[in-house]
Amino acid sequence: MNKKIVGILTLAVLVMPIIASADVVTETINNVTDFIVQITLGLAVLAYVGAGLLHLTAMGDANKINGARNVVLYTTIGVVIILMAKGFLSIVETLVVK
Repeated sequence: MNKKIVGILTLAVLVMPIIASADVVTETINNVTDFIVQITLGLAVLAYVGAGLLHLTAMGDANKINGARNVVLYTTIGVVIILMAKGFLSIVETLVVK
């Protein structure tokens, strides 16, 4: 029992500086999300280019054209979700920190 209490107190002491410095935590979260947004937007551009090439090389094949349209559709949905998540994070940060 004493080992559990000591372990919990040690964990609390280690976590306390993180909780006390909310600015550092929010800045780190912002940096990570900005990195994720930049990577996903770069991948989205590559997906759009790939869909364009697939559409150009379809040679009238309806399945390939439909596949290219699906790539554009799903990439657009993914970009919207990523941007909405970033906006949601900004709203939560504004509500919690300020």
